Amino acid sequence: VSYLLPQSNKNILKQLLSISIPVSLTTAIMILGSNIDSITIVRILKNNIGEVEARKVYGIITSKVNLIVGLPLALNGAVSVSLIPEISRNIIKNNRKKLKRNIKYLLLITLIISVPVTMVVLLFSKNVMLLLYPNAPKGAELLKIASLGILFSCLTQNMSGILQGTGDSKTHFYAVFVGMIFKFILNIILIPNESILEKGAVISTISSNFVIFLIMFLKTLKTLKHLKTREKLA
Repeated sequence: VSYLLPQSNKNILKQLLSISIPVSLTTAIMILGSNIDSITIVRILKNNIGEVEARKVYGIITSKVNLIVGLPLALNGAVSVSLIPEISRNIIKNNRKKLKRNIKYLLLITLIISVPVTMVVLLFSKNVMLLLYPNAPKGAELLKIASLGILFSCLTQNMSGILQGTGDSKTHFYAVFVGMIFKFILNIILIPNESILEKGAVISTISSNFVIFLIMFLKTLKTLKHLKTREKLA
C-alpha cells in the first residue's frame, strides 16, 4: 500500500511502523514473560512441597503480590505516557531547558509515587495483606520482597517514555527480551533451592527488573549525552 502514497506519507507510515512494531513486540514479550512463573513455579515447586501447595503459592504470587506491586506502576505509567509528546516536542525544538524540566518532573512524580508505596508495603506487608485480603492474608513475606523492585520498574517506565520521545522504541524491546531470559534462568536456578523455594520467583522478578532498568538507564544517559553534544555543535 505504501507505494501508492505520496513520499511524505510513506515516510510518516515508516516512522509509525518503526515505533508501533517494537512497542507491540515489547508488550507481547512482557505478556509471555508473565507466563514464565506459570511454566516454572508449579513444575519445580511440586517436587519439594507438593502440587497442591505449589499451585497455592503460584496463586499468591500472581493474584496478590503482582497485583499489589503493579498498582504504583499503573499510576506512574500514566504520567510517563502523558509526557512523551512534550519530550518529543522539546527534542525537535532543541529546547534542553524544557527537556530537563520534563525529565526532573517525571523523576519527581516517580519518587512521590514509588518511594512511599515501597516503604508502606515493606514495613507493613502483613497489614496490607490483611486489609486487602482479610480472608486469605498469606503472602506477606513474598510481598515484602517484591516491593524492593517497585522503584526500578517505575524508573524503567520513565526511561522508556524518554527514549520513545526521542524516537527510540527498540531499546525497551531489547531490554525486556534480555530481562525475561534472565528471569527464566534465575527461576530454574533459585526455585529448586530448598532454602529459597517460592521466594526465588520473586527474587528473579526483581533481578530481571533491575537488568531491564540498567539497560534502559545506560541507553538514556547515552541518548541525553548525544543530544547535549548535538546542541553544542549546533
